[in-house]
Amino acid sequence: MKIVFLLDNAYGIGGTIRSTVNLSGALADRHQVEVVSLRRSRQEPALCFDPRVRLTSLIDLRRSSPAYDGDDPAYHQRSERFTEGHDHFERGISTRLGDLRVKALLENLDADVVIGTRPKINDYLAAYGTRRYVRIGQEHLTHRMHSDHIRTHQDAALAELDGFVTVSYADAADYRAALPDVRAHIVCVPNAVPPTDVEPSDGQAKLIVAAGRLIKVKRYDRLLRAFALVADKHPDWSLRLYGRGPQRDALRRTLDGLGLSDRAFLMGAHSPIETEWAKGSIAAVSSDGESFGMTLVEAMHCGVPVVSTDCPYGPGEIIANGHDGLLAPLGGNEDTNVRAYADALLHLVEDPGLRARMGQAALDKAARYCPQRIAGEYEELMARLLAERRATPGAGGERATPGTVRETTADGDRPAQGTGLPPGAAAQTASRAAAGTTQKPTPSSTPHGGRPRATSRGKQAPTRPRGVRARALRAARRAARRVVPRALVPALRPLAAFLGSAPRAGGSLPRPLARVRAQSDGALLFQPHQATRRAGPHAAWPGGGLLAA
Repeated sequence: MKIVFLLDNAYGIGGTIRSTVNLSGALADRHQVEVVSLRRSRQEPALCFDPRVRLTSLIDLRRSSPAYDGDDPAYHQRSERFTEGHDHFERGISTRLGDLRVKALLENLDADVVIGTRPKINDYLAAYGTRRYVRIGQEHLTHRMHSDHIRTHQDAALAELDGFVTVSYADAADYRAALPDVRAHIVCVPNAVPPTDVEPSDGQAKLIVAAGRLIKVKRYDRLLRAFALVADKHPDWSLRLYGRGPQRDALRRTLDGLGLSDRAFLMGAHSPIETEWAKGSIAAVSSDGESFGMTLVEAMHCGVPVVSTDCPYGPGEIIANGHDGLLAPLGGNEDTNVRAYADALLHLVEDPGLRARMGQAALDKAARYCPQRIAGEYEELMARLLAERRATPGAGGERATPGTVRETTADGDRPAQGTGLPPGAAAQTASRAAAGTTQKPTPSSTPHGGRPRATSRGKQAPTRPRGVRARALRAARRAARRVVPRALVPALRPLAAFLGSAPRAGGSLPRPLARVRAQSDGALLFQPHQATRRAGPHAAWPGGGLLAA
């Protein structure tokens, strides 16, 4: 199978590029893989692609290159498609030359599958792509994180794509709720994060490590304020923050104002980061939002337990709270958020045995995100879409009814839109699809021996209803979509998920579900919500956090 990825700039540094490097290399084990960069800004890519992956570019912006395109008149004209950022024309990201080069590429491309990696590229893929190949869009942020402008254009693009892949299960659900009639199969496949050769942390160093771009959404100011509370009780602990970005100067002022200049350090960018994770005993993520959270998995690969805010979307799907990391609640009061986050850090700072147990559990969990496993999930999706394409010949023909994809979560598999193939059957089925034949999996080949599947939150997935009951449920959902205003869907989804879920399996703690109030003496009082009380008895953490008994 020939698979082509479209990147804006494969020569830069960023989460989308890293994810593509990891995934393309794993797919190259069994397929012909090419990465097409819309722009080329340097001689060699900053991140190392697998040598089996062919890397090409459409617009050469190296001034020393004989093929330099910066003087082309079309490069100085605005794109006729939509533009994501207000400065993207000035930065050369959104130009008429880009439109023309991408259009020529997609109209003549010889491939089985083409994968777009950002909203503007997904728009190109929908507008200029053909039905000679399967078209898959990727979402590396979330539906809610986009501006209305970007969201509107990307939603429209999904009508022409065959598949659409998010990096969190909650975001896939958001897309399905917002676009119930879209033709694309909307599934979640998490980002691929490779294991490291670095010796795992032994959990003995009195060091907290954080890493990421220094931007507002990461809320490193929250981390510094929480660490100040930790340092008051444990002055022998220190914090290292790796990364660069526009918030560096503001963070330096915050750090100095808190009197942490001798215990908290802005380390700048560092590559590879794995050696720095392994030096720490606790990894810290303090964001207001994470579409996935590659830094969480990088730290877990190094045997370091993560303390994260329970922010949308990724951390709560990656961390099993109380088992391989801790989730600190977020609310409307920032002082309370800081105290709750400090409390979670203290819980690990003061318990070396717990750090060791969580570190080992984190190392085990990280294996779920290895590139080979993630590549297998993509292969299953691609095989299904190729089979459907062969079953519906002719440009513009109707697609076959979507089947069922097995979305593999941190703890097992669960059904969603897409492929109906068991894990492990991807390569064989992809070969059959390329040859024009497919084979249904037998009951004995399905994972877990037919047992109910476990979800990423540790729950047993209910058996899918069949027959009359299934038709009635589908009719009820359709009726609900007509009656319930679209704006209320996000607010009602947590209630529906709670009422429809089975009892939680053992091995992980529930996400924090409580009202939090600061007392006059500085202590935190947690009042569990009614739904949380029904889940069983609870005990408070030292200092305030909420744990299940």
